Amino acid sequence: THSQSASEDRLRRRARQYIDNRQMDAAHQTLEALLEQVPGDAHARMELARVMLVRGQLRESNRQLLRIVRTLPNDAPLLAQLAQRLYLNGETLAARACLDHLEHAPDPPAEILAAQANLRWMLGEIAKAKALMDRAVAMGAEGYEENYLHALLCQFTGDIDGADRVLTELLRRWPAYAAAAVVLANLRKQTEQTQHLDLLREQSQRFPA
Repeated sequence: THSQSASEDRLRRRARQYIDNRQMDAAHQTLEALLEQVPGDAHARMELARVMLVRGQLRESNRQLLRIVRTLPNDAPLLAQLAQRLYLNGETLAARACLDHLEHAPDPPAEILAAQANLRWMLGEIAKAKALMDRAVAMGAEGYEENYLHALLCQFTGDIDGADRVLTELLRRWPAYAAAAVVLANLRKQTEQTQHLDLLREQSQRFPA
């Protein structure tokens, strides 16, 4: 009804005001009151989990996040954020469930693909992360963090030339990115050593046994 909707909006505004003013106890109570009216509101439950975490209630925060996982919404940005929060809170199985659900999202934007790639990378799923990052780059992801991750994924999947190209372009655009410079220097050093060993191997084969 109209009165219910007005009440929910009022509680949302009040919760946001309390959070902005760092009044976490009041924010907690307001968000719980809101969720009594709309228990399926994933955004409100995410906010409650965040408030609980700020208050040092890690277990209770995780419990709220896991409640969202039971009925995952078809909301790509929220799913990416939820997966990241779950991973950082140590709930890796639930984070994977979110990412698996997110893969069914129709035409996700580049930033969502990049976020998925980053989480798959952190979960050690290198091949999946690389495929997602390739799609993100093809769709226009071009920040230095996205490029750096793309380079690392190229390196870890054996595409050394690709990693070199991405890092070279990254440093052309952001010359102060020290981490990229270090990776590129190590990459080229390893490549030179490999080429040197290949040359020695080839020369040794020319001598009779």
